[in-house]
Amino acid sequence: MVELWSCIVCGADQIDKQTSIVNVGVILDSSSWVGKMGLSCINLSLSDFYSSHPHYNTKILLHIIDSKDDLLLAASQALELIEKSEVKAILGPESSFQAPYIIQLSEKFKVPLISFAPPPPPPSTFSYLTSPYLLRAYNHFSQIYAIRDIIKTFEWKQIVTIYQDDEFGKSVVLDLIHALQEEEVNTHVYRINPGASVDEIREELEMLKNKEQATIFIVHMVHSLASHVFTTANEIGITRKGYAWILADAITSSLNSINYSTLRSMQGFLGVKPFVPKTIELDNFTIRWRKKFLQENPNLIQYYPNPDVFGLWAYDSTWALAIAAERNVVSGIPQNGTTFMESLSMVRFKGLSGEFSFGQSKAQPPYYQSSQNLQIVNVIGDGDISTVGYWTPKMNLTGEYNRNVTLRPIIWPGYSIQQPTGWIPFNPMNRLKIGVPMLKRDKKYMAYSFMSNHSIVDYCLKIFEVAAKKLPYAITYDFFYFDGPYDDLILSVYRRKYDAAVGDITILANRSMFVDFSLPFTEAGVAVIVPVIRDDLVDPGWLFLKPLSLKLWITSFSFFVFLGFVVWILEHENNEDFCCGPIWHQIATGLWGEINEQFIKDGGGDMVLRGVRPSTELHSKLNVMVLGIQHLVPYDTLEQLNDLLTKGSRKGGVDAAIDEIPYMKLFLGIYGGNYTMTVSQYSTGGSGFAFPLGSTLVDDISKALLNMTQVDKEIKAIDKTWFGNDEIKKFSSSDDSYTSSSIDLSYFKSLFIITASATILALTLYLFRYSFDLTTIWTRIIATVTYQINIEPPVAAIEEEEASPNTE
Repeated sequence: MVELWSCIVCGADQIDKQTSIVNVGVILDSSSWVGKMGLSCINLSLSDFYSSHPHYNTKILLHIIDSKDDLLLAASQALELIEKSEVKAILGPESSFQAPYIIQLSEKFKVPLISFAPPPPPPSTFSYLTSPYLLRAYNHFSQIYAIRDIIKTFEWKQIVTIYQDDEFGKSVVLDLIHALQEEEVNTHVYRINPGASVDEIREELEMLKNKEQATIFIVHMVHSLASHVFTTANEIGITRKGYAWILADAITSSLNSINYSTLRSMQGFLGVKPFVPKTIELDNFTIRWRKKFLQENPNLIQYYPNPDVFGLWAYDSTWALAIAAERNVVSGIPQNGTTFMESLSMVRFKGLSGEFSFGQSKAQPPYYQSSQNLQIVNVIGDGDISTVGYWTPKMNLTGEYNRNVTLRPIIWPGYSIQQPTGWIPFNPMNRLKIGVPMLKRDKKYMAYSFMSNHSIVDYCLKIFEVAAKKLPYAITYDFFYFDGPYDDLILSVYRRKYDAAVGDITILANRSMFVDFSLPFTEAGVAVIVPVIRDDLVDPGWLFLKPLSLKLWITSFSFFVFLGFVVWILEHENNEDFCCGPIWHQIATGLWGEINEQFIKDGGGDMVLRGVRPSTELHSKLNVMVLGIQHLVPYDTLEQLNDLLTKGSRKGGVDAAIDEIPYMKLFLGIYGGNYTMTVSQYSTGGSGFAFPLGSTLVDDISKALLNMTQVDKEIKAIDKTWFGNDEIKKFSSSDDSYTSSSIDLSYFKSLFIITASATILALTLYLFRYSFDLTTIWTRIIATVTYQINIEPPVAAIEEEEASPNTE
């Protein structure tokens, strides 16, 4: 049996036989603020409606049940309302945890469910909320874009979101994170259990304070839980000057119900809430509602409550129900859920909350569109709420409702008028933890070289140490070994396991989404290293032979002769140059035709691009397909690279190496006499130091690096010490005294196969024409060759022929 909280028939004394009763269910929690306020607003709405419409032929009978914030109880009560009380619609529930199950019941029995409380999870997250029988008085997407625009206006890039860990909390936070990611805002998420104790809340906030350095917090939860969070946050010191707190509408709309002690902890907070225009009707309603509400709830008289927007939506939703019920009766439409749903969707009027309709609140609202206007408020003083701006779909964030101007002055936490920076200023007293990458490369350059005293003395850390000494304040730091991929080191900085990462870390666009980089301290670019041969080791007269290997020269010559023979076979019957004259004349003609075809008509032949093999690190930086590289050979040390280049690809080595300029410079400094370097058109961002997003150290270190480069020239001096730049200049690609190694047969193997196949196919087709008589073919070939050799027969043979009798 349904446990009735109360059962009200408005105007029961006026009901007669001609009055049609429309049963409507109400599911609320009698112990909650929204439940108490919502029910009083619903009752007052029906009383006001029928007082102003005495001629109506319908009366709504409310069947009100107390859900007691119990999921199973609410679901069973909803089913009983539908089956036994035959309700045509249900108002509520206020709990988003209960909503999904009641929505399924409403869809199954085709009973409209009207939600006026904080919204249930959106359809984009839960598919079962796409029911056409769900009507909402509010579309929560408006506040998402309002909060996003606030973050964007103040240029904050680091945000912490604290939300209530249930469907209600997730409903907004998931979409908010998505919207902030589009603006490249880094969002850290913390969740609070709805039933968390004060000690548990304190533990969570203490961990947040110690782990995160962000000072901008977005909070989305019911106001009862938020009160404990704000009080605790104030006690541990994260509501003071330099911080900013932004409240979602579920809290902001309920500020009137938050006690004064909690409000004192919220000084300087910003909040968004639906905008409700001030009207005389609203003022009169507020006075009447407060009087009635305090009579029903005398224990709340000390709070001097006011109805919030959820109460106004409850009032207007009930008013809409009364209108729809009357329209059904007047039109003669049978009273059922489907027809009632259609009537509700067509109701539009100016209510206490403004222009009201369910048309924009049906299931599956537009994800990126909203017609809800919002108010931006600033909590200041003893319960005072100051309006600092508005958000509208047309003007977005604006200082005035009907004019696009800047936001009004804001009082931030700590009664400060200075906008929070979004990051805790760097404290030089803190000892920095710096992650250093480790690779199995040359210890002279890589950032893992440890001496006996455990200090790092490599090139990268030398640059960092010099830059750190140029800071306007002294810093202390420790280096920590990191054995793993570079991207994992970047993520460790992002997660604040380290305060920075120092080493040969390439500045890449995808990494910049997780960390802030200093200015690069190495040249930005990629270099190619290839072996060279000195002029004094080769006779200059035969230098032209070096581009091709001996096997390639022999193969090319063989193909040259073979193609000439095939051309002669195919052309000797139809071309006078190939059928007349001595055989040597015809051979020369065929070879000349081949030379003409291959070299003169082609304008000197085609340019050949040699394949190269970059190191493993470079594999992620270059598009291998663009370069035409087919095989990649990794190397770990510069000595190993030298061995690979010495062997060449024919002996299991490589023909060239690609890597970033610093590595290649160091290689040339050691083995420069045997190699030459060319800077590639493919560039990188150079190497830089990585810091957490928003760290104030980034600008200071970058200024120090700039000073080292342009003023003191210290980086140039360090480069000379480490790379020997003067020596490297001898081995640059601009020096004409060196040339590249020969190209071997393997580079043209496929080309020769294709050419031979095409030639053999053409010769086969030619011979196939005479396949009906193989003897004739062979005879013709012998006769042709014999005729060409004996084109001028001996005199004796001529005399013998003349002496023979004429057969004719």
